[in-house]
Amino acid sequence: MNRVELMELKESCNGDPVLIRKELEKYFDTAEGRRVLDNAPKCLLYTIDGQDVKGIETTKELAIKMLLQEVG
Repeated sequence: MNRVELMELKESCNGDPVLIRKELEKYFDTAEGRRVLDNAPKCLLYTIDGQDVKGIETTKELAIKMLLQEVG
């Protein structure tokens, strides 16, 4: 899913985050969505003091959370 498709999804769901989440969950359950997650770069997490940085796998839930923030 590219940025244009994400914004089209937002419009088709009238900006309702519950509906957007449901559609994103469906998308990431498809073969294409799983492939996207498999190829996604790791996300960086920082501690409060900023000293500990580690990469974690981009999970379906993390991807959905980040995309929902994007369409805010």
